[in-house]
Amino acid sequence: MDRFVNFSDAVMAIAVTLLILPLTERAAGLHVYTYHAFVNAYGHLLLIFLLSFVVICRYWEVHHNLLGSLRTFNGVLFWLNAFWLLSIALIPFTSELIGNNRTNSVFINSIYIGSLTLTAYIGFAIHWVVVHSRTLQKSPSELPSSSWYGLVSAIGMTWALLLAILFPSIGVWSLLILIPLGYVSRLLRHRTVSHK
Repeated sequence: MDRFVNFSDAVMAIAVTLLILPLTERAAGLHVYTYHAFVNAYGHLLLIFLLSFVVICRYWEVHHNLLGSLRTFNGVLFWLNAFWLLSIALIPFTSELIGNNRTNSVFINSIYIGSLTLTAYIGFAIHWVVVHSRTLQKSPSELPSSSWYGLVSAIGMTWALLLAILFPSIGVWSLLILIPLGYVSRLLRHRTVSHK
């Protein structure tokens, strides 16, 4: 189980590190000398870097806590986790695509948000398997909540994707829909815990 968790954490750490590499490469050719020119040249890239960094760290936190509730894993969980890590490993690539997306292309926006949506749904599937496989858990009574509140995040990502496709001018700003949905998710989590 330790090797399972450590491998997952290592993939997450590498994905977070890879996010900065495009910015590091561009820093060598940095020829701007005012704040306005810097923000104009690199502000979009920094914003995408920070957005992707926060998203990966949030996924990491939830995933790490969930794996911490397990005493073992099975084949279904192993492969779901593998596909989830694959979707995480794609985020630096899709972040680079969106960072170069100066024309606000619907296609590029949908690839970026679509990859995050895929990660959310696989994460929900992992949570569902853990909640419904008591033999995998260290202490079934201590698992913090049901799997259904994780579906709120996945559905929110789906709405963000649809908004980005239907209203191209919104672009990645459609992800802001996740902020109020985060509160809904917390409310569901607390309600589930209070009913135990």
